Amino acid sequence: MSGIKYSEIALEREKKARQDAMQEIEQLEARLKASDRRIEEMLENTAPEVLASFPEVHAGLKAWQEGELPVATEEMNSSELQEVAARMAERCGVADDVQQGLARIREHGRDEKAGELAAQVEMLRNRVHAMRELMDKWEPGRAIGLEQELEGLEAGIRADRFITVAEGCGTLDESLSGLEERFSGLEARDRQRRVVLDAVQEVCREMGWDEFRAPRLEEPEDPASALLFTVETWSDGRMEFRLSLEGIRVDAPFTTGGRLCYSQFDLFSDRLKRFGVKTKFKRLGGPDDLPEDRTSDAIDMDQADEQQYMEQ
Repeated sequence: MSGIKYSEIALEREKKARQDAMQEIEQLEARLKASDRRIEEMLENTAPEVLASFPEVHAGLKAWQEGELPVATEEMNSSELQEVAARMAERCGVADDVQQGLARIREHGRDEKAGELAAQVEMLRNRVHAMRELMDKWEPGRAIGLEQELEGLEAGIRADRFITVAEGCGTLDESLSGLEERFSGLEARDRQRRVVLDAVQEVCREMGWDEFRAPRLEEPEDPASALLFTVETWSDGRMEFRLSLEGIRVDAPFTTGGRLCYSQFDLFSDRLKRFGVKTKFKRLGGPDDLPEDRTSDAIDMDQADEQQYMEQ
């Protein structure tokens, strides 16, 4: 049948598990890099003799500096990658402890509550730094606003507005958790559709369809907009694949003399399975059997579990 085709996507479970583990590792690596930079900045403002007077902080710093960072490789399976992620998470905990300790040293002589709040602000800033790249990608300008919030919290500590600062830290912590979850989901779906795009391009070549327009974002400045890819089928005209963050739609307005039928899309789906991509194309609205004089129709994908490309 001709028309717009739409299909939910599912990757093989192991491939999905590896992708999830790699995503977590990438996030932890960003967090560790931000922690390392932040610790170095704090050490520049901490006299060695002052640091030495706090044995617990000094021991934690030594453990951080001497600790080895686990490395992930392409040959690892999902279980091995998850182990790497767990070890990196432990190292993140060491880094957080060091930063809290250095923050308390920096505020030595101040009220203990002021030191605790300063440590919380440092941890929040570290999270903002770790997410900076993702924020600039998915929500430009958000990082600047968060930095201003952090500066306001620090000003509150200097002014001894402890209750207000404590409430502000709690609010910002919830906000960052929400952003981390949202950006993580966007990144996962974006990676998944890139995998699907690679598979679609390869299958199109196998079916003798030539690239008419290279893959591009529908809105160049918006990474959340659909990825568009247009092919020339020669016998049935041009067909445009639209890969959103949720699924695929295929726009195929063919003439009655040269329309793609369901069997060709079944063949297309079968070939995609080699890449771990599962599809089930169906028409988007209208009857199953179109009259011969119908020049175009719409195809929609069956909705998969949890409205995602990939099988959980």
